[in-house]
Amino acid sequence: MKLSILFVAVLTIITSGIGGIPSWRRACPDGFWGESCTQPCVNCEENKCDKFFGSCTCKLEWAQPECTTCSDGLWGEYCTLKCGYCEKYQCDKDTGDCSCQTGYVPPKCKVCAIGYWGQFCKKCGHCKGSSCDKTTGSCQCETGWAGQRCTGCADGYWGQSCKRCGDCKGSSCNKQTGHCTSCADGFWGQSCSNKCVNCKGSKCDGGTGRCTCKSGWAPPKCTDCADGYWGQSCKRCGDCKGSSCNKQTGRCTSCADGFWGQSCSSKCGNCKGSKCDKGSGRCTCKSGWAPPKCTVCADGYWGQSCKRCGHCKGSSCNKQNGRCTSCADGFWDQSCSSKCGNCTGSKCDKGTGSCTCNSGWAPPKCTAPIATTPTTTPGNGSTVGPTTPDGKPPSFWIIIAIVVFCILSLLVSLCVYMALRRKKQKDEENPETPYMIMENENKKNKMNKHKKHGKHGKHHASKHHKKSKPHKKSKPHKQNKNKKPKKHQKTKKSKSKPTGKSHKSKKQ
Repeated sequence: MKLSILFVAVLTIITSGIGGIPSWRRACPDGFWGESCTQPCVNCEENKCDKFFGSCTCKLEWAQPECTTCSDGLWGEYCTLKCGYCEKYQCDKDTGDCSCQTGYVPPKCKVCAIGYWGQFCKKCGHCKGSSCDKTTGSCQCETGWAGQRCTGCADGYWGQSCKRCGDCKGSSCNKQTGHCTSCADGFWGQSCSNKCVNCKGSKCDGGTGRCTCKSGWAPPKCTDCADGYWGQSCKRCGDCKGSSCNKQTGRCTSCADGFWGQSCSSKCGNCKGSKCDKGSGRCTCKSGWAPPKCTVCADGYWGQSCKRCGHCKGSSCNKQNGRCTSCADGFWDQSCSSKCGNCTGSKCDKGTGSCTCNSGWAPPKCTAPIATTPTTTPGNGSTVGPTTPDGKPPSFWIIIAIVVFCILSLLVSLCVYMALRRKKQKDEENPETPYMIMENENKKNKMNKHKKHGKHGKHHASKHHKKSKPHKKSKPHKQNKNKKPKKHQKTKKSKSKPTGKSHKSKKQ
């Protein structure tokens, strides 16, 4: 603007020095310019412009130097419309469209986009669905956030992004630092975010994380494998010699007897002596097992324990179920392990075991003898009773049983007789039998009674006793048959003859 005025002044001086200001310049009224003063001054302040060039100071809405385009931030026919919240505050001078600032809706950029609110379209807080009230900014908060506009952390959360607190006791922590007052069981550290690992009872020191380790893990924090264990889960090493292996790979330097492989975790098969090659597992097999590793059955054997096949034709059977394709002569069933019965030619049906029986055996399998019935002997018409498998009639064995019973009865009777005889001999040798002892006791009692009645009674009792003594002894004499008492009785009888009167008085 200043340059244009200066230029006009210089030009006026030059022209005036040449011959003065032309009349047409001096004559144009305000608002016009040009040789004939027909060009209007456009959008100039106070409607004044240079009479020769038409330049002027533009109105505020218009841009220098020609005042024919809108100033920045304005648009429209008269540059009276204000641009929206456009980048660099510039918009299309005819339509007002522009590239919007963040938070506004194109093309005019005067309305807040979703997730923004207020006069200047500020971003909503941490709302569910990222949407909030466009006037107040209030919304329903996402997890971890609190407040009307969800701009602060809820209890149990901390930091700029409202992370969850560690496993504090009571689940609360400092909202700026995240530190806990004390940790819940199984966690440790300032924010209780470190988990106690591989500890017995899942408890560890809240400050250091130290604990008593589970099997396979090494103290103090139980994060590394102990000797004899390997891998992420600290599995037990295989059967290494010395029970130690590489803690990363689990490989052994050498294997214990009965095991093979890099980690010595493969067991030798059914090998003789339970030893096999440590690299390949090969060995000399036990009976029934097939080389090289002796883990499958050899031909002619089947099942988990490789039992011998039955009597198959060709001695081969199915290695899983032991069934034969066909049986050798004299055997039958699926595994050809059942022997044919008493069959003609020793052959039977391979599926059922039935056959044509030898004489004396009952069909269908010829395993039981025929139970015979009485039949008539051809020729003479006599009958033959039933027989047992040895060809003898049942009555024969009945007679034998009776004879045996009689012999046993005689032996028992003889034993009883001998026992009684021995007892009798003992009784004869010892006269003091229970009967004699009782009789002597009775005599003593009677004598005591007679002594109480005086001398006469005593004399009478003695006579009576002498007479009656052999009479009372007659009973035990007959039972014992003892020779010595008989002699004694005779002597007493001879002494008692003169006392006949006393004997008569007793009878009276």
